[in-house]
Amino acid sequence: MLLPQLLKPAGYTCAAIGKWHLGDAPNLHPLPRGFDEFFGFLDAMSPYYNPELLRDETPLIEPAYLTDAFTREGVSFINRHMAQPFFLYLAYNAVHTPYDTPPDVYMQRVGYITDPARRVYAAMVVALDDGVGQVLQTLQANNILDNTLIFFLSDNGAPLGSSNNYPLRGYKMNV
Repeated sequence: MLLPQLLKPAGYTCAAIGKWHLGDAPNLHPLPRGFDEFFGFLDAMSPYYNPELLRDETPLIEPAYLTDAFTREGVSFINRHMAQPFFLYLAYNAVHTPYDTPPDVYMQRVGYITDPARRVYAAMVVALDDGVGQVLQTLQANNILDNTLIFFLSDNGAPLGSSNNYPLRGYKMNV
């Protein structure tokens, strides 16, 4: 049983935004698993530009940079449901392959990095960081930040070649 299946009976509105990757059979999609809303993709990865996504069960092509689109949708969900209990599972796929160059607003902030691969990776992290910041600002602006539990998790180590996990050892796909 997933968390939204426990929270809905308690009056929560539940949304999954971002990377699902828990199965693409119809009965494994987010809505049958207890979510009221879904905006994202079902696979392990997605391109960051013009990705094929689902809004609930309706396919669409997203024109915005994917990290920014997930932020937009998360902020919208919070604004629409701020007066009631809600659960938002916001699963950014950043920073995951493919390493598509983010918009220039993020690239400029890491222009001092000379290695092109590390610069793209860092700019993707900046986009993610800005998105999380916007979500936190939205919670604060709606006066619900102090009454909100936030879990920030990562499902991978950094990839070999474009990052450094120091002081930890190993990289993505290492045990």
